[in-house]
Amino acid sequence: MAVKIYKVLGSAQHKVRAVIATDPFARIEYKFQDAKTMGINVDAYFLYVNASDEFFEEHSKELEIEGVEEVSGQEFDNVKNAFEAEEAGVAAGIALFD
Repeated sequence: MAVKIYKVLGSAQHKVRAVIATDPFARIEYKFQDAKTMGINVDAYFLYVNASDEFFEEHSKELEIEGVEEVSGQEFDNVKNAFEAEEAGVAAGIALFD
């Protein structure tokens, strides 16, 4: 499995939502979230996709939309950590109900 993160500028948000509503994306793990709700001070959304290499080979072209760019380097690490920290917080909250 591989993780890719895409930065989505506001103007492209509706097109990305249409892509992730399709069947191939319904079968994989993805998260689409406003950067500010994650504590990242940029005017954008982030799409976190965890899927097989084959999935990316077949479907990454669907995200070649103006206003969408794949994140790399330090920004990738920061955004990935923000998604994972949020997930860990949710899991801890659920554990309170056990």
